[in-house]
Amino acid sequence: MEHELSNLTGTFEVAFCGSEKNSEVFTINCTVPRTITKDQIFKQVSETFKTSQTLRDLGLQQRNTELFDEMFCNEDSTTTSNNTFDWPMTKIGTSVTIPCHANVATRYCSSRQAAHSEMPLKCSPFTGVWQEPDMSQCYNTEGITQQLKNISNEDIDKENVEEVSTKLSDISKKSVYFKVEDIDLAVDIHEKMLPLISNVSANITLHNILLSINDMINTPEEILVEAEKSKRTGSRMLDILEAIPEEIPLEGQPLTIAYSNIGVGITKVEEKSFNGLFYGVLYGNKETKVKTMIYNSSYAETPQEETKDMDFISLPRSLMKHLQDEGLSTMARISFVFMRDDKIQRVIQKSSTEANTTIISHIIAANIPKISITNLDEPVTISFNLIDQNATNLRCVYWDEILGNWSGEGCKRSHNISGEKVFCSCNHLTSFAIIMVGKIMTTC
Repeated sequence: MEHELSNLTGTFEVAFCGSEKNSEVFTINCTVPRTITKDQIFKQVSETFKTSQTLRDLGLQQRNTELFDEMFCNEDSTTTSNNTFDWPMTKIGTSVTIPCHANVATRYCSSRQAAHSEMPLKCSPFTGVWQEPDMSQCYNTEGITQQLKNISNEDIDKENVEEVSTKLSDISKKSVYFKVEDIDLAVDIHEKMLPLISNVSANITLHNILLSINDMINTPEEILVEAEKSKRTGSRMLDILEAIPEEIPLEGQPLTIAYSNIGVGITKVEEKSFNGLFYGVLYGNKETKVKTMIYNSSYAETPQEETKDMDFISLPRSLMKHLQDEGLSTMARISFVFMRDDKIQRVIQKSSTEANTTIISHIIAANIPKISITNLDEPVTISFNLIDQNATNLRCVYWDEILGNWSGEGCKRSHNISGEKVFCSCNHLTSFAIIMVGKIMTTC
């Protein structure tokens, strides 16, 4: 058959691939000049088959012909000690680049002839041969720093804030490789974007800007401590996290979203219809996602089957009356934030002293933007599921932003379910948690 094809322009190699469904399958690998089109070569090969003496001698008839105009390396995987990297189908003569740790890895797909001239022809379009991957740049973090510098040097405005937030979100996925300079630059960019949030959709803010903060928390703790010492980076991250819900455009229905480290909830309330407010968080694991919800009622009036296993904060009905008594608006935006652990607070503590606080709960917060809520007539109720079910000497605390430490002032432990839950009552709005202390405090 190769002899019959030799009359055509180009070179042709024929291989028998075996029998399949009462058919004999052959593959033909051809190399032709660029001046010959795919349609031309297909027509010439088909005409040759129709008059092929070889096929007649074998008692075969042409049934189906498929023409692949380019050859490829098939999908492949490279496994290292702690990762598996998947290489996509790639055209012969080209390289492919994939994400690899802090940077990228590359791999070249060579032709069969160039790689192994003795290699038998495969009966598939995947005739290319993968070369060994180049993973030498996987841990080169200079590219991360340069990308952040490039973004930081841009003039960020309402026209490009969406594009900038997308870039930063992509880079933040590699925050486990951040240096002090990198986390500082990332926070600087967030502070530039913050005043512009009201100009972009809530969807962009939640899925780019908030997600970026979530991923930045994965920066190694020792790096965050050094960044806090030099530029208060951890404190600024908390400020940004608190400010984001204040700036998000909110229309009608409450907004909630949850990521691996943090989540937010935002709603508007009016004095006439306010019946208390409930924000609950059900923490997921590797198989399930975090679930959050807001109810326009206090905890006692929520569906107990849905909320009984949640960490939650419940605001009293008298909250709006408190605002009126203070001469404030009868309408308010209330924001909630949860944090899976106290990593950022721990960083702030370590930057100035040896932190020895043991937090044995998640963190949950409620705020009314630009208003300090203290000395409430009815307390705020907060419920925590204990992370350490064997913990003892528990204390309800809040994060004192001025002191950069946890404080129990204005909070008390109302009751608990041994080894499972602790309920706190506090007379103000801020961030709350449970700590384990060396001895039971008289304020508990």
